[in-house]
Amino acid sequence: MIPAGGNENIAVADLDNDNDLDLITASYVHPNPGHACVLLNNGDATFLPPVYYPAARVPHWIVAADFDDDGDNDLALANRDTWDVSLFLNNGDATFEPATNYGVGAGPSALVTFDFDGDNDLDLATSNLNIDEVGVILNFGGTSSGPCCTIRGDFNHSGTLDVLDVTCFVDWLWVGGNAPGCAEEADVDGNDQVDALDLTYLVGYFWEGGAAPTACP
Repeated sequence: MIPAGGNENIAVADLDNDNDLDLITASYVHPNPGHACVLLNNGDATFLPPVYYPAARVPHWIVAADFDDDGDNDLALANRDTWDVSLFLNNGDATFEPATNYGVGAGPSALVTFDFDGDNDLDLATSNLNIDEVGVILNFGGTSSGPCCTIRGDFNHSGTLDVLDVTCFVDWLWVGGNAPGCAEEADVDGNDQVDALDLTYLVGYFWEGGAAPTACP
């Protein structure tokens, strides 16, 4: 038996690039509630003591994949009680940067990764138990390498916001149309994540007298 705290889900991946499989669990009870628990393989199916990385409350699912396309496996945990996903980027040596958390909806209880928008990087989707919905986090894969956003929501790059941008946004999210050139263009409400709420914000601006999209960085 390998002590690793109370665990809801487990993943296997080579975290330290030594060609053997390590173990990662979603740890949600004493002694380390709300953590990613990493157990590195010595190469002979014995493991180093667990190392814990703080996530959020009651992580239910964990996946390992290369989310930042740098050749090593990162970690993502779906946190049921805080309605978000914690993303841990690998430093290349099986140590991890502090988590970045992305809201996904009520009660995420399962997590998968796939290139949903066809831009050659891995996105995330959660099964949200409390609301019978799926939450999607789109990965922009570093496409925003320099100043690329003049007006948030200007999907057709006309230099102004108009109703055609709403059409382009809908086409991208649900029909498979062209993706925005960088993350800031799609992050209409400026909260550092892209989801259907950005479309709601844009619709509210045009037809309901809502606030204008926030300025680009």
